Amino acid sequence: MDMEIKNNVEMEEIILTKEDLIDDELKEAICKICYFDINPIDSSRDLIAPCGCRGSIKYVHKSCLRMWRFKGKNIKEIKTCEQCYCEYNVDEDRLPHFLFIKAVTGFVIFIMVILAHFFINSFIDAISFILEDAHTEIYQIQKNIILQRHIIPESAIGYFYTIAIIVSFYQFFFRFNILYILNYVFTVWRLIQFNYKIDKIYLNLLNLYYGRCMYNDIYVHMEYFFIFLLNYRYN
Repeated sequence: MDMEIKNNVEMEEIILTKEDLIDDELKEAICKICYFDINPIDSSRDLIAPCGCRGSIKYVHKSCLRMWRFKGKNIKEIKTCEQCYCEYNVDEDRLPHFLFIKAVTGFVIFIMVILAHFFINSFIDAISFILEDAHTEIYQIQKNIILQRHIIPESAIGYFYTIAIIVSFYQFFFRFNILYILNYVFTVWRLIQFNYKIDKIYLNLLNLYYGRCMYNDIYVHMEYFFIFLLNYRYN
């Protein structure tokens, strides 16, 4: 019985010691943005530790952090601390539902495919009109070869090739990888020249994989945008 009482007393002393250390740490803590312990805006002491930073840069005022995140940083950096690279965990943040972000991302990609399909086919029609008007023998020969293989329709390309073009542009401008680009171009060339089913399956798999990568990137950008939109006006 005495041992149990002694252990309880020791545990209470340890808890009190930890609380005292935390209190002492908070008393000495300052905001890593404004370098004051008292909030210069409303004279409160609303220091929080929203990320994984330690030591003298652990604490920050809520209002200072909000102003820095939503008025002093790029949109793509508002979720992450630039020093410890951990995501901020702030209770007051207004966050969009992930299903809403998924729906918006899907809608953006749908509009992108529709517009790209229209402009690509308009460009092809314009080039075809110019070449047909010139009555060049080379054009007629190439056109007959392509049409006989049923690779590309006479007046337009399908959504399959539209998606392939979008993915290619995405990889070239946003995730530049020379090996991927060469592999992709070589696969398309084989498909045009020989029209093997295995190449079409392989190209579909490439489109699916890199289309998924594109979807994830757009999803992240949409999430950042709506977090910024929901929180900016409250600063």
